[in-house]
Amino acid sequence: MHRARLIAALGLVVLVVVGVSWWRLATRPRAKLFFGIDVPSGRVEELSAVQRVAGTAPTVENIFLKFDSTFSVDKLEQIRQHGMTPMISLEPWQVHDRWTGQPMPQYRLSDIAAGRYDRQLRAIARVVKDFNHPVYLRFAHEMNGNWYPWAERVNGNHPGDFVAAWRHVYPILRGGNPLVTLIWSPNALLPPDQSTPLSELFPGDRYVDAVGFTAYGHGRSASATLDPTYRALAQLSHRPMILSETGADGNGRADWINSLGNYLREHGRLAGFVWFNTSPETTGASGDYRFTADPAAAAAFARMLRRLPLLGPTSG
Repeated sequence: MHRARLIAALGLVVLVVVGVSWWRLATRPRAKLFFGIDVPSGRVEELSAVQRVAGTAPTVENIFLKFDSTFSVDKLEQIRQHGMTPMISLEPWQVHDRWTGQPMPQYRLSDIAAGRYDRQLRAIARVVKDFNHPVYLRFAHEMNGNWYPWAERVNGNHPGDFVAAWRHVYPILRGGNPLVTLIWSPNALLPPDQSTPLSELFPGDRYVDAVGFTAYGHGRSASATLDPTYRALAQLSHRPMILSETGADGNGRADWINSLGNYLREHGRLAGFVWFNTSPETTGASGDYRFTADPAAAAAFARMLRRLPLLGPTSG
């Protein structure tokens, strides 16, 4: 009888400890997160429209960069002067290249790993270091798909090639610069998913500063869109997580935005999100993701931002 009482008492203690821990986790304030934006060609008038409609200024701006892009400290400084931190999506090919499914052997992952583009990578790293302010750097994104030449499923690439290329590039782009956050960023996993397994492509926490992902809403809810990838990344990495490219289209766009706000509040691993306010006409995007072009979506977006604990702008 004494032993049974002892076991019951210990069980009660465990339940109390677990309950208190859960309550603390559930009631802990959500850390502040950043609101990022991508607009066509970084046009100032587009940024002004976003801020006016959203009622809140973004604090991160994404720009795309290729090996032969014109790139200088001035561009990064312009972003900072508008109160934002730059996020550079660095694509390892050239400005006029497009993936048609035909081989592009000059951009094979084995060539990147062998150092073919080290000169260009070092030049980019020098500009970022000369900027001397925080920068997010998203390299070779959506590598688990089949629409870029750096994806393992195409272009003569083989399993293990992406990890080798990433581990070669990481110290070059970081360059000992503590102000750089290098983001490893696959495309969303949407069942039934046929993309390359993320575990095959992940170089390890030692070689990444944050993990991100691309995920667009086409109906359903943000949870249905984001959950499979969020869970996979949470298992792969302990690094901060970023929704590094997102948007929504279609008649249910406002509802999806509403559910995104709930998702961001409930998932504390997410440090921020970058909304791509783009369309097929402006950037060739696969959908019209402009919340500014839809009154219901605009109202939902502004309401979402008001309810989120957002980081403030950087100093100009």
